[in-house]
Amino acid sequence: MGTRAAIAATLTVITFVLAAAGGCSTTSRKATPTAVETPTEQASATPVSTTTATSTVSPTSTSTTTITITPAASPTFAATRYVYLGGGQTVNGSTAAAYSTWLGTGAMGSTWVTGASLPVPIGANSLLWSSNYLVSGGGYLYGPAGTPTPMYPYVFSAGASAGVIGAWSSQAALPTPAAFGGITTDSSYLYFAGGFNSWSSIVSGSYSATLSAGAVGSWTSGTPLTDSRGAASFERLASVWYCLGGLSSGSGAKVQSATLSSGSIGAWTTDVPLPSGRSYTESAIWGNYVYVIGGWGGSTLQSTVYYRPLGSNIPWMTAAPYPVPLNGAAAFAFNGYLYVLGGQLNTGFTSTIRAAPILADYSLGGWTAVSGLPTAYAWFSAAVGD
Repeated sequence: MGTRAAIAATLTVITFVLAAAGGCSTTSRKATPTAVETPTEQASATPVSTTTATSTVSPTSTSTTTITITPAASPTFAATRYVYLGGGQTVNGSTAAAYSTWLGTGAMGSTWVTGASLPVPIGANSLLWSSNYLVSGGGYLYGPAGTPTPMYPYVFSAGASAGVIGAWSSQAALPTPAAFGGITTDSSYLYFAGGFNSWSSIVSGSYSATLSAGAVGSWTSGTPLTDSRGAASFERLASVWYCLGGLSSGSGAKVQSATLSSGSIGAWTTDVPLPSGRSYTESAIWGNYVYVIGGWGGSTLQSTVYYRPLGSNIPWMTAAPYPVPLNGAAAFAFNGYLYVLGGQLNTGFTSTIRAAPILADYSLGGWTAVSGLPTAYAWFSAAVGD
């Protein structure tokens, strides 16, 4: 942990008592690693071979109907794309570093190319790729223990094509500082929701701005979330944006969604809740199925993988669990594989990247270590692009 061993002192992210029984009873989350995952663990991780999907009825479901899952059509992608990183937290604090590597089917490059650094070190920022540009929204600065940890409203963009990350430029700032928020785009507009604007305050607002060639216009307010949400997972399927779990005064199992249309954010409505409260999870979409991996369950890290088809009343199911409990990782799906990158384990931060094949019924095959990050990371995002 180098010269900043003091990072092992407790960084209490936030404490909330969740009122609903489906949520975490208390959430005093330590975002501080005690060690970096060793190469031995990375090499010896045993893939899980379970491929049977087990139906898990949500806490509010009373249906006993037998459900037949009809696989949806999966999207197609180019044979090779690129994974981009920008910002995040290492064992030495927030970083401004940005990297890229190639991405294939069930494989990823082990050599990361260094791109232009962000203007400031920033962790827990939200990152996406769109039309040959990367956009980073929100985040925080975490340094040595005992120093302030400000939340940022910063928005930055950089050209990113063929694995090359250009210089970052400042864009219109968010209306409020927000770390651990959600970001998405429909190519013409940028959307942001939720997050923490301080360690004692969670954001309920949602916002939109025009997006053109990496340039972000001024932000306007959309319909707020049904309650404040920090450290939730956000995923978009077509025009519907989903907020899954997170810390709040409400249930940590809540799922809510809103329709996006030409820069407007519609009313948020509740959807099928997660089987149990989760925050700091990883999530990804393949076809119309969403996967929620690991996370903080209120008292322990989790390795459970939940999945279900969005836009239906089919309850959550459990897939092959991740080999180790974790939170604060990044995840995405590509060419029939689900990838999980880095994160915080019970033993500290890790650089391991694992992938699991998505089977014909949308359950998962065994997890296999496929590569490693340039350093051990948590509280970061990964974006996939050309």
